[in-house]
Amino acid sequence: MKATALEIRLRIPIVLVFLILGFWAPWQSHLDAGPRTAWVWLGVWISTLGTSGDSGTSAISSTVGIVLVTWVAIVFAGVGALLRLWAAAHAAKPQRGLLGAWLLFAAIAILMPPTGALAALTLTALFLFRLALAGDANRPSASAPQWGRAILGELAPIGVFLCLATLSWQYNASLIERAILIACGVALLARAAFPSR
Repeated sequence: MKATALEIRLRIPIVLVFLILGFWAPWQSHLDAGPRTAWVWLGVWISTLGTSGDSGTSAISSTVGIVLVTWVAIVFAGVGALLRLWAAAHAAKPQRGLLGAWLLFAAIAILMPPTGALAALTLTALFLFRLALAGDANRPSASAPQWGRAILGELAPIGVFLCLATLSWQYNASLIERAILIACGVALLARAAFPSR
């Protein structure tokens, strides 16, 4: 059940395939699935939870539902970035970093079509669980935390959090997607400019 050495080595490309699959969601065009993003779909779904009896009125408006989904995504991205940063700084057990990765992925998934988000989150959760079973390759280090190196290495998760925290309130999924791509590009450039030793 645990991940193989090849899966561990190719973990980033594998998760990227899940991410692309979630955004692409080729089956979505064959479904009458409603909203274009899981963000709107979840917000509307939350508003239907409080529907009362025959009148069909909801205690929560879809606007409030979307704001709630926005806050949850921002919190997931923030906690995910902190877990990734903490795990990288302490060279600690990889499970903390994997949990952070899933939380970040869940935050990004609100920008996907609803069925794509469901498929991508499920595949990613299963894969990260297999990676977690594979191991304790990184034991807690007795040395001091390497915060500078951790921040440099985790610029992408920090960028995802900052993009969601600042741009979500414009409710423009396309803008957030572009900003996240730019943040990931900056993170790659930083890693190339300052390679780890």
